Amino acid sequence: IARALEQLTPRQREVFKMSRELQMSHKEIAEKLQIPVRTVEDHIYKTLTELHKVLMFVILPVLFP
Repeated sequence: IARALEQLTPRQREVFKMSRELQMSHKEIAEKLQIPVRTVEDHIYKTLTELHKVLMFVILPVLFP
């Protein structure tokens, strides 16, 4: 997971950290970073999509050898 997060842009990592670790709302993140709420949503969606891909390659081989 850490490797997947390293592949993100710095802004995507920042938004994801604010959302998940700091538990800030999309609106709070948007206001703090001075970006549209939709951009915050896009960054989070892209991050979750990348994490999902990584986890599928890690977990599936373990579950179905």
